[in-house]
Amino acid sequence: MNHRYRLAVGLAALYGLLALLFGVLGAVLWADMQDVERQATLDILQARLPLSVFIILLAWAALGGLV
Repeated sequence: MNHRYRLAVGLAALYGLLALLFGVLGAVLWADMQDVERQATLDILQARLPLSVFIILLAWAALGGLV
């Protein structure tokens, strides 16, 4: 198997695992929050949504540059 292909598959698997783990963590934390805490969290995160998307796209570009 081509080394670049193996690297791409490995990085994709790692990214998928991290996304799954952080998703489960977020779901557990969300379920444990009270309504006031949920609203405060939404207010904080919605103000920073464009920055978060930009950082995620930069991380994907960096991973693509490795491959």
